Amino acid sequence: MRKIHYAEEDNELHHLLIMESLGGNALWSDRFLAYHAAIVYYWALILTYLGSPRVAYQFMELLEAHAVDTYGTFLKQNSDRLKNLPAPNGTNCVFSFSVVNSQKTLLHQYSSCHELLSRR
Repeated sequence: MRKIHYAEEDNELHHLLIMESLGGNALWSDRFLAYHAAIVYYWALILTYLGSPRVAYQFMELLEAHAVDTYGTFLKQNSDRLKNLPAPNGTNCVFSFSVVNSQKTLLHQYSSCHELLSRR
């Protein structure tokens, strides 16, 4: 279980790095909003967990399903652009239970990570 949680956390980090490399962190207001929303989200989830661990986990499952859908939409809408961009350094999706290495382009990198997430 611990390895799965680590792999999921590592996957989220790499998606964040990919989105930042595409210019997702260019605006100060976006960074500010994301940082503070993450803090509010963290504490809201902690309070939910203290009240009902089951509800907190169900909420996380819904959020992850939404993330998979969002990644899929992003991939479809931007596949041509991603095909022409090299994968950023340090964004290889490496999992303790499966390895997706040596991807040639950002599209391959993103697709591989998305496929692993959608199989869960």
